[in-house]
Amino acid sequence: MNFVSGAGLQEYETQSAYTAAKEAIRGLSCVAANEWGHFDINVNSISPLSFTRFTSIGKSTTQVLWSC
Repeated sequence: MNFVSGAGLQEYETQSAYTAAKEAIRGLSCVAANEWGHFDINVNSISPLSFTRFTSIGKSTTQVLWSC
């Protein structure tokens, strides 16, 4: 179980290191799922995301699912 971030979907200034780290975890989760899937091992990622009147930048709040 890994925690990733919706930061990879947004373009926040000064957040390049954070975004790169979280996207690396998501990528690692995808690789692990592909490598371990045939052993019936599941790899999951949770991406908590919320929008408020302070953080919303006009993008859709629909759920985004990544598929590896």
